[in-house]
Amino acid sequence: MKLPAFIAVAIIVFLSGTTARAADGDDRLRLMEDMIAEQQAQIASQQAQILMLSRQVQQLVTGAKAAGRTATTTPIAPGRSAEIVPPRAASAKTVRTKPAPVSSGGKKASLTLSGQVNRAAMFYDDGTSSDVRSVDNDNSSTRVRLKGKVSPRDGVIVGSTIEVEIESNSSRSITQDDNTSAEGTSNDGIRGSSDVTFNERIIELYVDSNKYGKVSLGQGSTASDKTFESDLSGTKLVASSDVKDVGGKLVFARRNGVFSTVTVDTAFNNMDGLGRRDRIRYDTPFYRGLRASGSLIDGGAWDAALHYGQKLFTFKVIAAAGYANTSSISSSMESQFSGSLSVLHNNGLNFTIAGATRDMTGSAINQDPRSIYGKLGYKAKLIKFGYTAVSVDYRGTWDLPSNGAEGDSMAFAVVQHVTDWGTELYASYRRLKLDIPGSGIDDLDTVLAGARVTF
Repeated sequence: MKLPAFIAVAIIVFLSGTTARAADGDDRLRLMEDMIAEQQAQIASQQAQILMLSRQVQQLVTGAKAAGRTATTTPIAPGRSAEIVPPRAASAKTVRTKPAPVSSGGKKASLTLSGQVNRAAMFYDDGTSSDVRSVDNDNSSTRVRLKGKVSPRDGVIVGSTIEVEIESNSSRSITQDDNTSAEGTSNDGIRGSSDVTFNERIIELYVDSNKYGKVSLGQGSTASDKTFESDLSGTKLVASSDVKDVGGKLVFARRNGVFSTVTVDTAFNNMDGLGRRDRIRYDTPFYRGLRASGSLIDGGAWDAALHYGQKLFTFKVIAAAGYANTSSISSSMESQFSGSLSVLHNNGLNFTIAGATRDMTGSAINQDPRSIYGKLGYKAKLIKFGYTAVSVDYRGTWDLPSNGAEGDSMAFAVVQHVTDWGTELYASYRRLKLDIPGSGIDDLDTVLAGARVTF
């Protein structure tokens, strides 16, 4: 049977398209197979590389372990023993730890090292002569301290302090004729060992209990020490109530050009308790910022004091008052009372007041000398380096160094902290006046400018 012509043509076209599609499918399949084969080859190559790296790492680890277990020997001359040479690690650098600059002597003990260097240029003019000196600022002298402590149980500390002062040309000790060498030749421009002092400040041990208070034994502050020197101004470093720290041994000159026999430290004695001495001291625990203290000094003198420090609303307040009985160690002074108060507001404004009096006895030529001190200041962070402090102060004395004598001291001071450097830059100007009937004494001016670096 014959098919119609158009049906035969359709069948032939259909069969031809099917064959073509089959051929295209075979081509695509072969292409995909080729791509898969290529990727499998790449994977196999990568696996071989990984296996090789793994073997190398294993060899390095095995070698490092073997080096840690064994050591090599180097040949040496006959008759001498072999020298063991530690192996060097092949896979890593040796880690070195920097030793601590200061370490304690026991597992429970701690030890700290601190100190400061304080140097300045000092100018003075006594009305007859003037000069500039390179000095150590005695307001806060160059010093080094070691502090150790152990805490055997909660609330109890057993400690000790060693603090020494090393001053070359102290601002308190220079005189108008200070160019003296160790051999004693005057005005030769040579400074010898006599211009350097090495003094103990604190050498003590103590036991401090939160519940029972603190007992201190050795060289250190007595209970009445610093009771005339409360100060929150931030300028105590260069201008304090202890006026004699700058030019203490300078001699007042008379207006006729002849020097008197009166020095700054006799006319402006600080009258600040019993200072630092060999003593046994007891301090009560703090109660709402208040602490009572008492000490018995080598030689029989004794003193007692109250110390206060507290934040009240927007004010910081510190105060102190002390009584000292010196009849057993002094032929001229029976007793002394001193006190001070310093207040700092949050805005930086501050003020300080202080007063002291002495009861003289025996051969003393002056009767019951008195002294007052006042300071106004401002402290704020005006620049990014650190806070700035400025102040003006006044110190008045009566019956020092003799009956009827009157002394006046006025100063302006500025201190700039450079916090990141651990440094304070400072400068001060002070005028000292002394009126002794019939003496005609000239004014004395001092300028001190320098820096203190603490560590």
